[in-house]
Amino acid sequence: MGVFGRQAIVARNRLSAKQIINKLREAEVNLGQGMSVPEVARKLGVTEQTYYRWRKEYGGLISDQTRKLKDLKKENAPLKKLVADFSLDKAMLQEVASGPRLCAAKHTSEPAPGA
Repeated sequence: MGVFGRQAIVARNRLSAKQIINKLREAEVNLGQGMSVPEVARKLGVTEQTYYRWRKEYGGLISDQTRKLKDLKKENAPLKKLVADFSLDKAMLQEVASGPRLCAAKHTSEPAPGA
């Protein structure tokens, strides 16, 4: 517990892709020596969840591939925004199209009943 009964806030440390890959290599060595995943994560200074997320995203990559992955993510961001915008436009158009419709049969030149 912290000073005022609150838990201490742990500063987030953003690591580069190269640093993450190096930590994953270190983890593989430790796992090969018989350490468990919780022990390896603790030694790396991360949670098990972070270790598994890194392994899923960066496992098996080498430095050149991480640079390409970063470039592709940067290129993909505006495309995702465009898809979101188009999806919103489509939803708005569908809502407008499903609104009250005028029937052509009601607009004839015949007098209204009871007139």
